[in-house]
Amino acid sequence: MEKYIDMSARMSSVGKEGHSKYFRFYRKVEQLWNQSVKSDIFMNSVGHSYERINDLSIDDIFDELDQMIASLAGELKCNKPQTRVSGEKIFFSRKDADMLERIFIQMIRNTLSHAQKNHIEIYVAPKFHGGGKTTIVYRDNGRGLDLNSLRKIGLEKNLIDQAAEDNEVAYLIFESGITTKETVNRVSGRGVGMDIIKKDLEENSFQIKLSFISPADEAGFRSFEFVIECPQKALKIA
Repeated sequence: MEKYIDMSARMSSVGKEGHSKYFRFYRKVEQLWNQSVKSDIFMNSVGHSYERINDLSIDDIFDELDQMIASLAGELKCNKPQTRVSGEKIFFSRKDADMLERIFIQMIRNTLSHAQKNHIEIYVAPKFHGGGKTTIVYRDNGRGLDLNSLRKIGLEKNLIDQAAEDNEVAYLIFESGITTKETVNRVSGRGVGMDIIKKDLEENSFQIKLSFISPADEAGFRSFEFVIECPQKALKIA
Protein backbone atom coordinates (compact mmCIF):
# COMPACT_ATOMS: atom_id res chain seq x y z
CA MET A 1 0.00 0.00 0.00
CA GLU A 2 2.85 2.38 0.82
CA LYS A 3 4.27 2.11 -2.71
CA TYR A 4 0.94 3.18 -4.23
CA ILE A 5 0.78 6.15 -1.91
CA ASP A 6 4.29 7.15 -2.95
CA MET A 7 3.57 6.68 -6.66
CA SER A 8 0.30 8.60 -6.65
CA ALA A 9 1.88 11.40 -4.62
CA ARG A 10 4.56 11.87 -7.25
CA MET A 11 1.94 11.95 -10.00
CA SER A 12 -0.17 14.48 -8.15
CA SER A 13 2.81 16.80 -7.71
CA VAL A 14 2.69 17.51 -11.45
CA GLY A 15 -0.39 19.65 -10.83
CA LYS A 16 -4.03 19.07 -10.17
CA GLU A 17 -5.16 21.06 -13.28
CA GLY A 18 -3.20 19.10 -15.86
CA HIS A 19 -3.39 15.74 -14.26
CA SER A 20 -6.70 15.73 -12.42
CA LYS A 21 -7.18 12.00 -13.00
CA TYR A 22 -3.85 11.35 -11.23
CA PHE A 23 -4.89 13.58 -8.40
CA ARG A 24 -8.18 11.70 -8.08
CA PHE A 25 -6.20 8.47 -8.08
CA TYR A 26 -4.02 9.79 -5.28
CA ARG A 27 -7.03 10.81 -3.22
CA LYS A 28 -8.61 7.39 -3.74
CA VAL A 29 -5.46 5.56 -2.71
CA GLU A 30 -5.16 7.80 0.34
CA GLN A 31 -8.76 7.04 1.25
CA LEU A 32 -8.23 3.31 0.88
CA TRP A 33 -5.09 3.53 3.00
CA ASN A 34 -6.96 5.29 5.80
CA GLN A 35 -9.69 2.69 5.59
CA SER A 36 -7.15 -0.09 5.76
CA VAL A 37 -5.68 1.38 8.96
CA LYS A 38 -9.13 1.40 10.50
CA SER A 39 -9.68 -2.10 9.19
CA ASP A 40 -6.49 -3.26 10.90
CA ILE A 41 -7.72 -1.80 14.16
CA PHE A 42 -11.05 -3.50 13.64
CA MET A 43 -9.43 -6.84 12.84
CA ASN A 44 -7.19 -6.56 15.89
CA SER A 45 -10.26 -5.94 17.98
CA VAL A 46 -11.99 -8.96 16.44
CA GLY A 47 -8.88 -11.04 17.01
CA HIS A 48 -8.76 -9.98 20.67
CA SER A 49 -12.42 -10.88 21.07
CA TYR A 50 -11.81 -14.25 19.43
CA GLU A 51 -8.97 -15.00 21.87
CA ARG A 52 -11.22 -14.04 24.79
CA ILE A 53 -13.71 -16.74 23.74
CA ASN A 54 -11.30 -19.37 25.08
CA ASP A 55 -10.63 -17.45 28.31
CA LEU A 56 -12.65 -18.21 31.43
CA SER A 57 -13.55 -16.11 34.46
CA ILE A 58 -14.06 -17.56 37.95
CA ASP A 59 -17.82 -17.46 37.27
CA ASP A 60 -17.28 -19.53 34.12
CA ILE A 61 -15.15 -22.03 36.03
CA PHE A 62 -17.83 -22.58 38.67
CA ASP A 63 -20.51 -22.87 36.00
CA GLU A 64 -18.50 -25.73 34.51
CA LEU A 65 -18.08 -27.32 37.96
CA ASP A 66 -21.77 -27.15 38.86
CA GLN A 67 -22.69 -30.73 37.93
CA MET A 68 -19.51 -32.11 39.50
CA ILE A 69 -20.28 -30.28 42.76
CA ALA A 70 -23.81 -31.70 42.78
CA SER A 71 -22.48 -35.20 42.17
CA LEU A 72 -19.90 -34.83 44.93
CA ALA A 73 -22.53 -33.62 47.40
CA GLY A 74 -24.69 -36.61 46.52
CA GLU A 75 -21.80 -39.01 47.08
CA LEU A 76 -21.08 -37.48 50.50
CA LYS A 77 -24.80 -37.47 51.32
CA CYS A 78 -24.96 -33.76 52.06
CA ASN A 79 -26.74 -30.81 50.55
CA LYS A 80 -25.25 -29.14 47.53
CA PRO A 81 -23.38 -26.05 48.73
CA GLN A 82 -24.46 -22.58 47.74
CA THR A 83 -21.57 -21.00 45.88
CA ARG A 84 -21.20 -17.24 45.69
CA VAL A 85 -18.66 -15.62 43.38
CA SER A 86 -18.06 -11.88 43.65
CA GLY A 87 -15.30 -9.46 42.76
CA GLU A 88 -13.47 -8.34 39.64
CA LYS A 89 -13.88 -10.03 36.28
CA ILE A 90 -10.52 -11.68 35.82
CA PHE A 91 -10.02 -14.12 32.97
CA PHE A 92 -7.66 -17.07 32.71
CA SER A 93 -6.45 -19.11 29.77
CA ARG A 94 -8.03 -22.51 29.21
CA LYS A 95 -4.89 -24.17 30.61
CA ASP A 96 -4.92 -22.16 33.85
CA ALA A 97 -8.71 -22.49 34.12
CA ASP A 98 -8.42 -26.29 33.92
CA MET A 99 -5.85 -26.20 36.71
CA LEU A 100 -8.06 -23.94 38.85
CA GLU A 101 -11.00 -26.29 38.31
CA ARG A 102 -8.92 -29.13 39.78
CA ILE A 103 -7.98 -26.90 42.70
CA PHE A 104 -11.50 -25.73 43.47
CA ILE A 105 -13.10 -29.18 43.25
CA GLN A 106 -10.56 -30.48 45.78
CA MET A 107 -11.24 -27.51 48.05
CA ILE A 108 -14.97 -28.12 47.79
CA ARG A 109 -14.41 -31.81 48.50
CA ASN A 110 -12.61 -30.82 51.71
CA THR A 111 -15.36 -28.36 52.62
CA LEU A 112 -18.09 -30.95 52.21
CA SER A 113 -16.26 -33.79 53.92
CA HIS A 114 -15.61 -31.65 57.01
CA ALA A 115 -18.99 -29.88 57.02
CA GLN A 116 -20.93 -29.99 60.28
CA LYS A 117 -24.06 -28.25 59.04
CA ASN A 118 -26.68 -28.82 56.36
CA HIS A 119 -26.55 -25.36 54.81
CA ILE A 120 -23.08 -24.98 53.32
CA GLU A 121 -21.99 -21.72 51.74
CA ILE A 122 -18.80 -21.21 49.76
CA TYR A 123 -17.48 -17.74 48.94
CA VAL A 124 -15.00 -17.10 46.13
CA ALA A 125 -13.69 -13.60 45.46
CA PRO A 126 -11.12 -12.70 42.80
CA LYS A 127 -9.53 -9.33 43.48
CA PHE A 128 -7.11 -7.15 41.51
CA HIS A 129 -4.91 -5.22 43.95
CA GLY A 130 -2.91 -3.22 41.41
CA GLY A 131 0.76 -3.47 40.65
CA GLY A 132 0.20 -6.85 39.03
CA LYS A 133 -1.00 -8.52 42.24
CA THR A 134 -4.23 -10.50 42.03
CA THR A 135 -5.70 -12.93 44.53
CA ILE A 136 -8.59 -15.37 44.69
CA VAL A 137 -10.06 -15.81 48.16
CA TYR A 138 -11.86 -19.08 49.01
CA ARG A 139 -13.71 -19.61 52.28
CA ASP A 140 -16.78 -21.42 53.57
CA ASN A 141 -19.19 -21.00 56.47
CA GLY A 142 -17.88 -24.09 58.25
CA ARG A 143 -16.52 -24.27 61.76
CA GLY A 144 -12.91 -23.85 60.67
CA LEU A 145 -9.69 -25.75 61.32
CA ASP A 146 -9.56 -28.19 64.22
CA LEU A 147 -6.33 -26.77 65.63
CA ASN A 148 -6.26 -29.06 68.66
CA SER A 149 -6.36 -32.19 66.51
CA LEU A 150 -3.83 -30.75 64.07
CA ARG A 151 -1.47 -29.83 66.89
CA LYS A 152 -1.70 -33.34 68.34
CA ILE A 153 -0.94 -34.92 64.94
CA GLY A 154 1.93 -32.51 64.30
CA LEU A 155 3.51 -33.32 67.65
CA GLU A 156 3.12 -37.07 67.11
CA LYS A 157 4.84 -36.79 63.72
CA ASN A 158 7.55 -34.45 65.06
CA LEU A 159 6.53 -31.75 62.56
CA ILE A 160 6.10 -29.04 65.20
CA ASP A 161 7.08 -28.43 68.80
CA GLN A 162 5.01 -27.50 71.83
CA ALA A 163 5.59 -23.77 71.26
CA ALA A 164 4.18 -23.79 67.71
CA GLU A 165 1.87 -20.85 66.92
CA ASP A 166 -1.60 -21.40 65.42
CA ASN A 167 -0.36 -20.33 61.99
CA GLU A 168 2.37 -22.96 61.96
CA VAL A 169 -0.11 -25.59 63.13
CA ALA A 170 -2.59 -24.59 60.41
CA TYR A 171 -0.02 -25.01 57.64
CA LEU A 172 0.26 -28.69 58.55
CA ILE A 173 -2.73 -29.27 56.29
CA PHE A 174 -0.39 -28.85 53.32
CA GLU A 175 1.71 -31.81 54.50
CA SER A 176 1.05 -35.18 52.90
CA GLY A 177 -0.68 -37.68 55.17
CA ILE A 178 -2.20 -35.07 57.52
CA THR A 179 -5.95 -35.32 58.15
CA THR A 180 -8.27 -34.67 61.07
CA LYS A 181 -10.97 -36.96 59.68
CA GLU A 182 -11.56 -39.98 61.92
CA THR A 183 -13.16 -42.03 59.16
CA VAL A 184 -11.83 -42.76 55.69
CA ASN A 185 -13.95 -42.93 52.55
CA ARG A 186 -13.37 -42.73 48.84
CA VAL A 187 -13.13 -38.93 48.77
CA SER A 188 -11.63 -37.92 52.10
CA GLY A 189 -9.77 -38.96 55.22
CA ARG A 190 -6.60 -40.22 53.54
CA GLY A 191 -4.49 -37.13 54.13
CA VAL A 192 -4.11 -36.31 50.46
CA GLY A 193 -5.55 -33.26 48.77
CA MET A 194 -4.16 -30.02 50.14
CA ASP A 195 -0.59 -31.09 49.45
CA ILE A 196 -1.58 -31.85 45.86
CA ILE A 197 -3.34 -28.49 45.59
CA LYS A 198 -0.24 -26.66 46.77
CA LYS A 199 2.02 -28.57 44.39
CA ASP A 200 -0.31 -28.07 41.40
CA LEU A 201 -0.55 -24.33 42.03
CA GLU A 202 3.18 -23.84 42.52
CA GLU A 203 4.01 -25.79 39.37
CA ASN A 204 1.92 -23.22 37.48
CA SER A 205 3.54 -20.22 39.26
CA PHE A 206 0.56 -19.68 41.58
CA GLN A 207 0.87 -19.58 45.38
CA ILE A 208 -1.57 -20.52 48.15
CA LYS A 209 -1.68 -19.10 51.66
CA LEU A 210 -3.92 -19.54 54.65
CA SER A 211 -5.28 -16.63 56.66
CA PHE A 212 -7.31 -16.71 59.88
CA ILE A 213 -10.45 -14.59 59.96
CA SER A 214 -11.47 -15.10 63.61
CA PRO A 215 -10.07 -16.27 66.95
CA ALA A 216 -10.36 -19.92 67.91
CA ASP A 217 -13.58 -21.00 69.64
CA GLU A 218 -13.75 -22.88 72.94
CA ALA A 219 -13.27 -26.22 71.19
CA GLY A 220 -10.17 -25.04 69.33
CA PHE A 221 -11.77 -24.52 65.92
CA ARG A 222 -10.69 -21.41 64.03
CA SER A 223 -12.25 -19.93 60.90
CA PHE A 224 -9.92 -19.20 58.01
CA GLU A 225 -9.73 -18.56 54.29
CA PHE A 226 -7.44 -19.65 51.50
CA VAL A 227 -5.76 -16.93 49.46
CA ILE A 228 -4.50 -17.92 46.02
CA GLU A 229 -1.95 -15.52 44.57
CA CYS A 230 -2.02 -15.43 40.77
CA PRO A 231 1.03 -14.74 38.59
CA GLN A 232 0.75 -11.64 36.44
CA LYS A 233 1.37 -13.66 33.27
CA ALA A 234 -1.81 -15.66 33.89
CA LEU A 235 -4.14 -12.67 34.17
CA LYS A 236 -6.43 -11.07 31.65
CA ILE A 237 -8.36 -8.29 33.36
CA ALA A 238 -11.72 -7.49 31.79
